[in-house]
Amino acid sequence: MFLPVFIFSYIIVLIMIYFGNDTITDLLNGQQAFIRFIELTLPLTIPSLVYFYQRNKDARDRAEKEEEKRKKEEEKQKEEEKAERDKFERSLPFFYVKDRAVFVRSPHSSPVLNVKIELGWIKDDFTILDDIRAKGEICSEKTVYIGGSVDGDEISPDRFAEGAGAAEGLRWFVLSAVTAANDSVYFVYLPCIRTGWHFYRKKGAGESNIVRYIGSDRYCSLAELLAVHASRSEDRFSYRESILNDAAAFLKKGDLTGAFSQLILLARERELSESELLYVLHYAYLMLHQIRCSGEIEPGYFVGNLVPECDFTEKYKERIKSGDPDFMMQEYLKDLICLMQEGGEVSLNFWLRNVEVYIRDQSTVLNEESLRNYLSEIIPRLAGHETGR
Repeated sequence: MFLPVFIFSYIIVLIMIYFGNDTITDLLNGQQAFIRFIELTLPLTIPSLVYFYQRNKDARDRAEKEEEKRKKEEEKQKEEEKAERDKFERSLPFFYVKDRAVFVRSPHSSPVLNVKIELGWIKDDFTILDDIRAKGEICSEKTVYIGGSVDGDEISPDRFAEGAGAAEGLRWFVLSAVTAANDSVYFVYLPCIRTGWHFYRKKGAGESNIVRYIGSDRYCSLAELLAVHASRSEDRFSYRESILNDAAAFLKKGDLTGAFSQLILLARERELSESELLYVLHYAYLMLHQIRCSGEIEPGYFVGNLVPECDFTEKYKERIKSGDPDFMMQEYLKDLICLMQEGGEVSLNFWLRNVEVYIRDQSTVLNEESLRNYLSEIIPRLAGHETGR
């Protein structure tokens, strides 16, 4: 940059002298001003030209070296990414769809661990009670724990969806699994376009480190969102599984109110999708008719859970404080369900604590056979297992 500027300035001065500027001529002592100017400036011009030339050359060399270094780094990064991708494609398990069934493919025949499938569909008009209905469509989800799988195993999403009565409305499913190296893999599939994507996440990496390793770029952003959604639900599903295991253990021991209260805990802790929540509360309403109050309601605790203030909480604060002998938990739960269906604000965490404590600590069973049958139906369904009924 400096060299062209220097040469250009030198030429401008020569042109000015050439066209006979009197001041410059007098300054340079005579008519031979042009030659005199060159004689005076030449000892400085040559070193300056050499200096600027060398500086310009060094700048070009540095730029070329930096560009070459950048290209090498880009090529190296591309090679590393390709090697990484090839490694995962060769070593990680993957899934493929054939005739509406999903098959497991493990290149080294190593087992695929902790396989789960999460399905999403649209289900119409979920009925709660005779006079309470969910209007319109409900977006439903279901997570099913499959366990370990090996090369060649078949998984049928349609069968799991049919178990929930929604095979035709299946919109997407995500298979998640854990590799022998304890990395997480995800297979996202959209039946409507018959396209799937594979993602992986290294052990200990956050959800932002989910990387696609097999699949078309089309709709890839949507697929990645579903993979992140499935990764977020893994902890939720583990907690849900723990609660259901406790419920099953209570049922096995014959502690029916203990098993019943665990289902309310599951609903209270937001461990259920919307349709599953309605399913559980509907059956909870029916099962409340199989138990009766065994002691007085604890007013202080129950009123303390009726927050924030609204028509629902004010109604039951008055009922509890007045010691109303006709206070019925069935009515309380029915009103809560009605409020949910009307789209009102519902504080499940607090309001369902009253139901949970009532069932667990302040009730006795009226009809053991009926309550056991209900629980034996509900718990396996929520765990993703068919009851055969």
